Amino acid sequence: GPAQGAEAASGPEAKPAAVQVTVPRISGRLHASDLGVVVNLDDPYSVATAAYYQRQRHLSEAQMLRLHLPVKPRLEPQELEALREQIQAHFGPDTQALALVWRQPFAVACQSITAAVSLGFQASFCANTCGAGKNSPLFGNPSHQPWRQSGVRPSMLLAAKDEGEARRLIDRGVAADQTLGALFGPRSRAVFETTGDAARNVRSPLYPPAGAVGGSGVMVLRANGEAAGLTTAADVIAYQTGLAQLRGLEQLSFLPGALADHL
Repeated sequence: GPAQGAEAASGPEAKPAAVQVTVPRISGRLHASDLGVVVNLDDPYSVATAAYYQRQRHLSEAQMLRLHLPVKPRLEPQELEALREQIQAHFGPDTQALALVWRQPFAVACQSITAAVSLGFQASFCANTCGAGKNSPLFGNPSHQPWRQSGVRPSMLLAAKDEGEARRLIDRGVAADQTLGALFGPRSRAVFETTGDAARNVRSPLYPPAGAVGGSGVMVLRANGEAAGLTTAADVIAYQTGLAQLRGLEQLSFLPGALADHL
């Protein structure tokens, strides 16, 4: 069924109540053949990293879109539209998701580049950067064919500090292939952190309760503040937090293919 949101807090100190969410079971997954890769010919990092990614993931030439894009932190909305038009013209119905291979641009005006490419530019974000945006048709959607079903291609940014780190990132992804089932065992830990950062902590009512996840073997750990004592957690398969900066991340031991995210 659809996700149910928590009611808004009634005051600045009020905490939203926890809610139960029914998550639809997902059948299938994205494969390498479903992916389109966008490469900036004016960016040496983009060209080299995309070539390595293409080799490691055995992607066809038809899956690669090579174009010219300004190498700067933010695109203007009209530059985004030109980019989206080229993506639309190049990729057909088999392309379900996109990998943008560069470090910058990372934004369109005040909106992230990935959201802008996938959903289009939303000028309202710039008027209230912490306000609600348009509903995404991908939220709570169990389909592994988002373009065919919803006309939206989710996108990721393949960014790293240099080409060497980008190669290591790609290699870790390849090494994680076909390992997820084996990771769901007694040693796996999923950490969900609640913080006092109001703007970034809005997802905490949706966090699962602490304890073992039935049938999976994964142990959920709950943390408050800056997770003192949990930043040394081993065998982490997921780490979710609502904090701009988290101390001690270098002490975490992530399993291959683990998910880590801060809002």
